[in-house]
Amino acid sequence: SFRYSILACGLVFGGHYIMEDIYYSVLSPAQALLMKYGHQPTDPLETIKKFKTQLNSMNREFSKHTNTLQLVYDKRKYLEHNVEEEVDLKNLDKLIEATKLFNELIDKLSKEKDLEFKRDKMKHIQKIISKILAMMVIQFGETSNNAIKDIQLLVNEGVISNHSQDKIVEVISEPVETKKYDSISALEEMISKAQEILADLRLIQ
Repeated sequence: SFRYSILACGLVFGGHYIMEDIYYSVLSPAQALLMKYGHQPTDPLETIKKFKTQLNSMNREFSKHTNTLQLVYDKRKYLEHNVEEEVDLKNLDKLIEATKLFNELIDKLSKEKDLEFKRDKMKHIQKIISKILAMMVIQFGETSNNAIKDIQLLVNEGVISNHSQDKIVEVISEPVETKKYDSISALEEMISKAQEILADLRLIQ
């Protein structure tokens, strides 16, 4: 009947639209993650290839998630060339659940990479601060190779205040791998403090 034809048409094209949404819901996050790892995927097939290589090199257990990306791509490509075929809604539900797990992994890895980037930035600033302190104590004929001792010497010489001493010690005394720096928000706060200290030291250097 005409009514049945309209319903069938809705199921066909509705399923196709859902598949299209699923496709971009996994492709775009995968490309964004790859860029955080220094890759620049140019097309979907290259994205899948590089994504598999990147994740499998990190953990073989990730293979099921790289398979999800491949499966979604293949399904979408198939439907692209078979536009009149109705999408199996049961299998679609399974695919939606797989993409949910896929995106949870992407989110986890993305946050880990952001944390790594912030830690590297904090390490870099800590090294610069330590080098500036070492250069500053040379003018007093001292070389300690110890940033904390350098700070104390500069306090004794009246170059920096006790208040500045506390601030500097706070940002250079602990390695960034400690629990003090176990979140992006904590790192951003310390990076901001470290950048202020760096600017102050450069003024009095």
